[in-house]
Amino acid sequence: MGFHLKRFVFWTCIVLSPLAFAEVDCRLLRLETTPEDFSPTWVVNSGNPEKMRQFKVLLQDFPVQFEYQDIPEPLATPLEVIIYKASRFRVPGKVYIVEDTALEVEGADIGVNIRWLINDLRKYEGRHAQWLVHLAYRFENQVYVYRGEVKGRIGPKLNNENSFGDCFIPEGSKEPLNKLEIHPQYNARAQAVHSLLSHKVSGIYPASDTWTGPWQPDH
Repeated sequence: MGFHLKRFVFWTCIVLSPLAFAEVDCRLLRLETTPEDFSPTWVVNSGNPEKMRQFKVLLQDFPVQFEYQDIPEPLATPLEVIIYKASRFRVPGKVYIVEDTALEVEGADIGVNIRWLINDLRKYEGRHAQWLVHLAYRFENQVYVYRGEVKGRIGPKLNNENSFGDCFIPEGSKEPLNKLEIHPQYNARAQAVHSLLSHKVSGIYPASDTWTGPWQPDH
């Protein structure tokens, strides 16, 4: 069943506003680990400033560290990518939380390649889209995966920033993602973090740190 942090009691808070830090949907969770003598250091692996900002908000009461190690990413399905990335981390005494983002756009081949195709989104204004976030960690020879997804549509791309936050409009909102609070109704990363903290596992898979297929463009 995986494991949780050893005998920590903390509040899990989904934060509505990154400025006001208003707390909603807070649940007191008692987390324990197996075996009794194992108390790992939890590390979020990310070098993306915006992702780190959101993780720090969402995990503000969770005892984690932040590091960044660049991991080559397969040109594969979102699930295959996250399993591979999590499988690469096997450090004694540490558990690394990795993340992968994909954007599925109606009639377009984008998915895990979103970072290379940000400016192509201008061509798909008005189309349905779905933002997917997977989080995962490796424990022993298994990878535990957690998922968040938000449906929406592509709006006007207003600038050249390396993000789809200015043009992805979640269902139930008239504003793009970068104008909204960090809330699980609109934010797939918030959903995935909430599932992680609640240990609502999307799937458990054998660790696999080898890949013989093609790689994403930067590798």
